[in-house]
Amino acid sequence: MKKWFHQLITSFGTPAQWLAPRQPAAIARDGGTTTSAVGSPFDLVMVDSVTIDSVMAHSVLADSALAEIDTEAALFAWLVDRHVDLQAQLGAREQQALLQLDRLAGDVCTQNVVVPRAAAVVPRLLAQLRGGASSWSELSQQVSRDVSLVAEVIRMANAATYRQRSAVVDLEHAIRVLGIDGLRFAIAKAVLKPMMNSGAGELSSRAAHRLWQHTDCKAQLAAALARGDGLDPFDAYLLALAHNAVWCALLRSMDSVTMSAVPWRFSAVFARTLATHRDRLFAVVARQWQLNDGLIHIASEVAQHGLGAVGSSAPVRLLRAADHLAGLLCTHDSAVAKARAEPLLAELPSSVQQSFFALTLALQVKPH
Repeated sequence: MKKWFHQLITSFGTPAQWLAPRQPAAIARDGGTTTSAVGSPFDLVMVDSVTIDSVMAHSVLADSALAEIDTEAALFAWLVDRHVDLQAQLGAREQQALLQLDRLAGDVCTQNVVVPRAAAVVPRLLAQLRGGASSWSELSQQVSRDVSLVAEVIRMANAATYRQRSAVVDLEHAIRVLGIDGLRFAIAKAVLKPMMNSGAGELSSRAAHRLWQHTDCKAQLAAALARGDGLDPFDAYLLALAHNAVWCALLRSMDSVTMSAVPWRFSAVFARTLATHRDRLFAVVARQWQLNDGLIHIASEVAQHGLGAVGSSAPVRLLRAADHLAGLLCTHDSAVAKARAEPLLAELPSSVQQSFFALTLALQVKPH
């Protein structure tokens, strides 16, 4: 294993360093208002008037296990655009939602309805791409059957990463610009994004845009990390997409909790438990998407032990790293995200650094 990847893995041993601000936020005493150095409202996971950034400056929450809970709380609060109370106990509606998710984990029939499935065309397309025997014209014919896929391929070919001297308007030209890896990413994105944005309930519809934003960042970073270590970038890309797709099932299940008279009041304990359920259902999505045996094995490892388990395999640690970096990009403004990622990025290959900063620039022009 390369030195940089070892450093990447060991750098996540103390998650508190990812949450603690570079400059400790000021905290007003005796009931005063807490202020934060972070400008974005999506950095705030409230404990009454105290933010995570403020609380993490205190040694009482310096324990790495609690910091990990706060990381999950920050992401969940951002996804659903709701406050998460770090000190609250589980509420009645939260308890009901967790009981329902426990049943979902063991009920195959319910999983087939709630857990998002990939379109039937995906396995065929991936098999053809992996075969390596298809000509550019054959690939063009295959892609041309789906209008949304054509649009995504041409859009990606004209993106800054692949910028040519003149605009790409022809499908076959776009495929040549992207190459096999870029084409694989375009196919996965075009087919799976609508599926992940299909929730109609209160929480699933509220989270849809942000969930895809985090998913897209996570998948691109996973591919960059894999490429830097000589692993298959598309396998890493798919793995990240599948892992985040479980959020769709969690949110849909929560939307079906029949306690409308009891409002949602979210706690950090609930957010951390949701992350555990996400990991437990990961293998279900991997099998339903007909991922290859190697990826299903990785998903099963996460389902059994969790994404943050000590002693995880290298692909699981890579997925965890991509999840952390994507979380920084999405839940913090660009200046804070850069500052907190800087120590880690300094040890990573240039391809990962370029991917992170390209995503930082892209997110600056998109609303959170």
